[in-house]
Amino acid sequence: KEAQSINKSLPALGDVIVALTSGGRQHIPYRNHPLTMLMSDSSSMGSQYIMVLYAVDPNAIIAEPLKNRSAGELLRAYNKLYKYLQVRGYKPRIHKLDNEASQDMLDFIVEQQAKVQIVPPHIHRQNEAERAIQTWKHHFLAGLASVNNMFPMHHWCKLIEQANATLNMMRQCRQNSNLSAYE
Repeated sequence: KEAQSINKSLPALGDVIVALTSGGRQHIPYRNHPLTMLMSDSSSMGSQYIMVLYAVDPNAIIAEPLKNRSAGELLRAYNKLYKYLQVRGYKPRIHKLDNEASQDMLDFIVEQQAKVQIVPPHIHRQNEAERAIQTWKHHFLAGLASVNNMFPMHHWCKLIEQANATLNMMRQCRQNSNLSAYE
């Protein structure tokens, strides 16, 4: 019975996570299921969105919660994810971004001596980055579905770091097959 309840809640959780991580200003369907009704418009830390980054060389998929999609908040999250890669010895040489990239973010990338490619709006391509984002979303959903039913869902943002770690520990690094994407 409990498994059936969880299976019924997964699509509703998926719809919420997809809405939270997508770039559009769309409705977030919290009220489609009793479990997602527990989730508020923002997390306990004030986050409403999730930035997901895929780094090809380490094969790492990492995410950072966003309070909003302002230029400053996007740059803060991007800078944090970029530093995560730098600490592990990776310096991205090309950045493919969606059309919501702020000028501050573009300037930051150019300062890092990297190239920028802007993906046109409304193009949902089947490429490595799109598949990586879907992988992260599914992993995060599995984590949310496995929490105790007393877990306060407005703390979803506090699970992102754990999701990043556990997902990347299972992924093999492309540059060194003896390492995980987490290392």
